[in-house]
Amino acid sequence: MTWSCALLAIGCWHATRIPLEWSPNVELPEITVNASWEGAGPRQIERYVTAPIERMLQQIPGSAKITSLSEDGHSSVTVRIANGSDQRRYGLQLSEQLSLLRDSLPEQSRITFSRATPVALRDQDGFMTLQVVGPQAAFRLRQIAEELKSQLLGIRGIADVTIEGGSQREILITLNPDQMARYGLRAQRVEDALRDHADTRSMGTITTNDESILVMLKASVDIDDLGTTVVDFSAGNRPVRLSDIGRVETIDAPRRSIARIDGQPVVSLRVDRARATNLIDVAERVHDSIRLSRLDVPDGVRILVSDDRSTTVREQLIALRLRGGLGVLLVILVLLSILRSAHATGIVGLCVVLSIVSALVLMKAFGLTLNLITIAGLLLVSGLLIDNAVVVVEQIMRRRSISHHKSYTSAVAKALKSVGLPLLGGTATTAAAMIPLVYLSGELRQIIVPFAVLVCLTLVVSLVIAVCAGAVLCQFIPNVPTKTRTAGKLGRITDYILLVASRHRWLTFASLALTIGVPIWLLPTQVLIEETASPKKARLGRLYNATVGNETVQESRRWIEILLGGVSRPFFEKVQFGRQWDFANRPEVRVSLR
Repeated sequence: MTWSCALLAIGCWHATRIPLEWSPNVELPEITVNASWEGAGPRQIERYVTAPIERMLQQIPGSAKITSLSEDGHSSVTVRIANGSDQRRYGLQLSEQLSLLRDSLPEQSRITFSRATPVALRDQDGFMTLQVVGPQAAFRLRQIAEELKSQLLGIRGIADVTIEGGSQREILITLNPDQMARYGLRAQRVEDALRDHADTRSMGTITTNDESILVMLKASVDIDDLGTTVVDFSAGNRPVRLSDIGRVETIDAPRRSIARIDGQPVVSLRVDRARATNLIDVAERVHDSIRLSRLDVPDGVRILVSDDRSTTVREQLIALRLRGGLGVLLVILVLLSILRSAHATGIVGLCVVLSIVSALVLMKAFGLTLNLITIAGLLLVSGLLIDNAVVVVEQIMRRRSISHHKSYTSAVAKALKSVGLPLLGGTATTAAAMIPLVYLSGELRQIIVPFAVLVCLTLVVSLVIAVCAGAVLCQFIPNVPTKTRTAGKLGRITDYILLVASRHRWLTFASLALTIGVPIWLLPTQVLIEETASPKKARLGRLYNATVGNETVQESRRWIEILLGGVSRPFFEKVQFGRQWDFANRPEVRVSLR
């Protein structure tokens, strides 16, 4: 009992700390390190950001292939992890090396890394979409969205925020052809001068006894200073400035998309949640930040939540609690009718709870999360968990009720000996069916393996708990002799139901058929009689339309379907059946330009 209470307490504690996700936490053997450095050109990015990251990745054991891309203000380095390497250990080493590398990178740079996800789950990354709506100009809404993005990135559990819509301000330089010809300048010379002016330059390093500091001259793109940029020198060694040969002004950048709500412009923000974080907790922190941000925005500006995946998860959890409670009630009624003992039913329920709690502890230990796949695994094995406990408890009760078994230890030993091999075989066969799933390859393996591991471990733990805890707890059940076990009211009701079912077999079959359901909802409302139909088919069609297709029958058909549909009708109405995956044929579109 002490170990059972301790396991129950530990499991409840772990259950509150297991991350809750909509999709499984699947990570491919590929990591991308992203670094941003505002205002830096590709050469500076490649030299001072990309190259140090590449050298750092080469020193980590398990790096198979490294590719990089350096752009204006951004660096992306992708590393492929070698086969057989521990991805979790590699990620920890990478995180440690990046923390050490940050001191040697430019102070203005910002570096993060992310893991690759399967194609089937990439649409599940973003879990919330926000919209900034208001009567202001598009570029002003964009600025408000940028400020909101900075606040969201500071929330624990947020990986990235992407802004779409609005407009940005850009600098327009209009050159005067006459002035260009006067000074003998070409447009390429002006472009080179502007690139040099807007490029961040390295001024060298300051070396001390224990460290080296990189000195960078940050480019200035202020519109007032841009006109004073020296483009070239005239014949009299007089500097030719940009304002001498053209006009500098700020305009709205061309907009690639325009979105409106109630006639007002809108800017959208897609919020991406970090993996292995609790979806509901992160969503609550985001909503708290939005409530504070709404107090600071100008009058008339609204911050809307257009899509929140946590709302769906909350609704599904509420529905799961209701349906789960109904299922538990039905299971208790079935156990009472079979075991005919409230004590035995309670012991079976306790064994099942301990098995589920142990599964939650194992999920925390193996780094699994609660998502659609793992919850489906727990629901799949829930029936087997009950079976193991019921078989052990019922067999111990039966052995104890036999008069010549006076010793409880002897009864337990004989009970476990009689059911030990069937229980072990049933658990082993179910676990063996999951073993081939481990040898799947590609992205599908990453999705299915956690499901198979959870099912196998939960089955093994349930067998151990049913044998150990069930054998200990059954001693608290009152020992009732076999001859008087059915003397109770519940036993008499059960015996009467079985007697009626055995005497009226056709009534039993009809009740079973109505419980399963008659698929009358599949019948069409009317049958179309073709002109080429045979006379027999035409007569049958007219007979069907006159009876089943009758207006009176169709009006009462809804209630008939509810009465005769059984459990099949809500199943086929609620379940959405998708198309089977076809891995052989991949849709391709080929375009040939000549």
